[in-house]
Amino acid sequence: VLQGIEYINSAFKQSHTAVNERNILLNRTGQVKLANVGDCVLRSTANKPGDDLQSFADVLVHMFLPLQPVEANLQRSLDDTAYDFFTYVRANELMAALQ
Repeated sequence: VLQGIEYINSAFKQSHTAVNERNILLNRTGQVKLANVGDCVLRSTANKPGDDLQSFADVLVHMFLPLQPVEANLQRSLDDTAYDFFTYVRANELMAALQ
């Protein structure tokens, strides 16, 4: 997904603007695909990669919501890298989350 966002931003100088659960697809070989790229090109949206990254971060947070109510269980359920990423996203520290 991040590679797709980067490609759209660099190749078309635009933002996707609709990075959400419905537009993230998985093909039969396990590759992740970002859908509706043509729509963003047709809409000629401004290039705001931060908006797409925030939208993707929201998707990731929603993936973990079933685990969220008990923080101690969440930390035990995720490996260290995933838990650190989740913590950064919740704190709205996107650049730290992506490093």
